[in-house]
Amino acid sequence: PTDPVVGQDVFFVDTSVVNSGPGIEQSLWDFGDGETDEGFQVTHSYDSLGTFTVVHTIVDADGFTTVCEPVEITVTRGEPDCQFFFSPPEPTEGDLITFDASESTDENGEIVSYTWNFGDGSPVQTETDPRISHSYPACGPDDVELNFTVVLTVTDNDGQDSSCTEDLVIECAPCVQQIRQFVSEFSIYFLVQKFAKKGGSKYNSAD
Repeated sequence: PTDPVVGQDVFFVDTSVVNSGPGIEQSLWDFGDGETDEGFQVTHSYDSLGTFTVVHTIVDADGFTTVCEPVEITVTRGEPDCQFFFSPPEPTEGDLITFDASESTDENGEIVSYTWNFGDGSPVQTETDPRISHSYPACGPDDVELNFTVVLTVTDNDGQDSSCTEDLVIECAPCVQQIRQFVSEFSIYFLVQKFAKKGGSKYNSAD
């Protein structure tokens, strides 16, 4: 890989070409971390973070050496693994929803911040705690459900970050209730009218 992480195998391949004269006999590698190797295809892993200068030297059959242009390689800890879930898993209108990113991990360090975009236009929130709760706006009079895409970005102690998303569906309340008061000569009546939001019918009950 061109952006290796600590402990990851990096493959080096000699693609040198000799236009004339004796062929290449040796392919020597200096990986810039104190380690060397010989071969036309070699593998090396770095044990620490940093930028290393790799020097490749070829030797032909007559013993002449050519030093290729050095190449810099930067080794990082790698991106953290981003995961989260929410509860309740099937929320309804008015629920306080808890988001939990405690299953996010960083193999070579630690996660230091969790940035949440709840997808409802509310401000993005950055926290150090992996758990957070959020309430969504109420449904409109014609809404059956509300759909949001929640985006979490986790950042580790090396500044590496990664993001993950979950789709969230909130079920709206099934009907709108209206209460009307009627006064007769001897009694007070309340008429409750319930309207299905879509595709339903109105029904009345009186007390």
